[in-house]
Amino acid sequence: MYVVNFIVVLILIGKHSPAFLMHPLPDINGKKWFQYLVVIVSVVIILALISINIHGEMAGAHNRFSLY
Repeated sequence: MYVVNFIVVLILIGKHSPAFLMHPLPDINGKKWFQYLVVIVSVVIILALISINIHGEMAGAHNRFSLY
């Protein structure tokens, strides 16, 4: 599969834009990109904090790699 994927990437690398785009993409300045980045990172941090604190330690979780 790696070889097939590599060949497909080499074939498609010549395309510069998707064929389904009829209008050019709007120009977004650096400030807008930074705002989007801050929002995405904030959401990921909040979701990580929620998933860390959603429950306490599970019984026996520290023994998951032991042989006995």
